[in-house]
Amino acid sequence: MRFLLLLGSLCLLGATVYLAGIFWFSSYEDLARLGAVPYHEYVPDGPSYLQLALTPSRYAAFRTGLGILLAGSLISSALLILQPAYRSEFKGLGQEARQALGALRGTAHQLSRTEVVVSGGLLLAILLARLCWLFLDPMSPDEITSYDAFVHQGAAAVTSFYPIPNNHVFYNFLCWIAAQALPNHVLLIVRLPSLLVATVGTAISYGLLTWFLNFRVATVVTALFGLTPLTVLYAASGRGYFMQMVCIELAFFAAVGTVTKPNFQRLGWAVFVLSSIIGLYTIPTYAAPLVALAVLLLAASLQLPAQARAGYYAHMLGAGAIIMVTAGVLYMPVGTVSGWERLLTNRYLASHSFASFWALSRAHLYETAAMLLGPVRPGLVCSAAVLVLTPLVLVRQHSQTRGQWLAWGAWLMVVTPLVLTIAQRMFFPGRTLMYTTYFLFVLAALGAHHLATKWPRHWPGKVPLALLLALVAWRVTELAGSWSTLRRSREQNALVSHAYQWLQTQPRGPILLGGSYHSLMFHHFGLTDGNPLPLRFKSEPGGRYRYLLVPQGTLILPSWAAALPYHLAYQDALIQIYKLDTPQRN
Repeated sequence: MRFLLLLGSLCLLGATVYLAGIFWFSSYEDLARLGAVPYHEYVPDGPSYLQLALTPSRYAAFRTGLGILLAGSLISSALLILQPAYRSEFKGLGQEARQALGALRGTAHQLSRTEVVVSGGLLLAILLARLCWLFLDPMSPDEITSYDAFVHQGAAAVTSFYPIPNNHVFYNFLCWIAAQALPNHVLLIVRLPSLLVATVGTAISYGLLTWFLNFRVATVVTALFGLTPLTVLYAASGRGYFMQMVCIELAFFAAVGTVTKPNFQRLGWAVFVLSSIIGLYTIPTYAAPLVALAVLLLAASLQLPAQARAGYYAHMLGAGAIIMVTAGVLYMPVGTVSGWERLLTNRYLASHSFASFWALSRAHLYETAAMLLGPVRPGLVCSAAVLVLTPLVLVRQHSQTRGQWLAWGAWLMVVTPLVLTIAQRMFFPGRTLMYTTYFLFVLAALGAHHLATKWPRHWPGKVPLALLLALVAWRVTELAGSWSTLRRSREQNALVSHAYQWLQTQPRGPILLGGSYHSLMFHHFGLTDGNPLPLRFKSEPGGRYRYLLVPQGTLILPSWAAALPYHLAYQDALIQIYKLDTPQRN
């Protein structure tokens, strides 16, 4: 427990120093202005504004509490580090880290030349696909909202302004750091952190999977997951989903390591705790895989002697307490400024009635399967077969090897969100379940490897692996076929940009956009070029607007506009812009 006491104290110290560096330089007025920052939750509805929970006394209490936590964690960390027994824990952690790195290097050195070429080529192909997506795919509405409402507003806004779950706090903070290094390069600001995290995370997970299992399984899993269009999209997207994915992978391997590798206990708990804190601070839905990992760690206690379980449970409770307390401290600014209910009552995860849940479940299942698996019915059938057969095979094994614990963990990572969905009668957004496809591929590759090892010279042992390789090839063709989608997105983005530039050349006057997609884009363009247009998002009684933007194909203008001298001045494939004639002066 000495190590966890020291780790917890240092985690609390790091969290409070991080927050103090932001909010000791932020006044109440700096935060109160966030109530006037527009954000787009549902693009057709136009911008919204958050009624802040912030008050002067509330902010003063937050800063006082932060100061107390900072002083307390600093004193406790110093007192612990001054004791030789705790300093030896640091030395033990360093020794375990060096041993783990040495083991990974040893695994790499054992690869044949062909395996080195295959792994290098695979990682390069995945990186090139992500780079193409990064530069070719226009920014999505979610990315634009993240930049406009959070990153552009500064570090204090990123860490406290939480009107919608769109604010992936830690990821947006990294984007804010990128903005200091790359000003005026919005695409790189929002996407480069994700690409870097995804690139490093993919290489680490590839190496860890090879170390825990073998090169063949690791290669098949990395190819299947890395070349899936959804993962390529989010690895090169300005959102926090792939950062969450990397945190899940690290926590998963750390948990399996604490169960199967007694010589890496400090390192395993440290990686598990730190990656879980970052995962929760990036997206709160990290709680679902954290529950699965907690179940795995609890199940592992059954293999311990009875006298050793008390200490193991103490480590589990200590690690959980560090994660929850540190994450809670990091979210304190959100509770102070936006209100705790904005964080804790995610309307996208609202519970449904039994009737509503049953009525919507099939449609949601098919929609999620299409996003994660591709062809719906074959994907669901194969996934169900893997999930049913895995425990049937594992329970027949008498000895608990490293591979078996990893298989049980992967199975739990897929099954747990299904159980939570049914128990809570709510639906996880499909993109938050991206990690389940990784662990589903792990189970499928393990099964194929098991059959190939059991029947190396018979066709039943070769068919599953051949099917997985065929699936990799199909994923590559599917990825290549996405070019038409990218082209349409780029054409649409060019039309919106051209309409904005046309309005910039016209005489100034109020522009009524209603709730169109153009309202989000025009606001973003004005924010980034420093020359915003006088946009109006809703018509007001008696209001006169020089320009009226309506969808292409609109035949009849609103009744209040029909009586005014509007004429069609601009149109493209998406919109029509009507201009109000003004009387000519003699």
